[in-house]
Amino acid sequence: MADSVLDFYGHWETSQHGTVYRALRRAELDAALGAAGFTHLRWHLPEESGFYQPVVIARR
Repeated sequence: MADSVLDFYGHWETSQHGTVYRALRRAELDAALGAAGFTHLRWHLPEESGFYQPVVIARR
């Protein structure tokens, strides 16, 4: 849960929000990118890119 505190006209208010999140599988992201008109998808894995997560590059 994320908490936030903000100054609202001289006094403080707090709020809390929750959400459900899941990572997209590569095939799901490929399909969504294709449906949005992206082509030439190329995945760069951590071993290749040095970044800790896979990176996708596409053209539109």
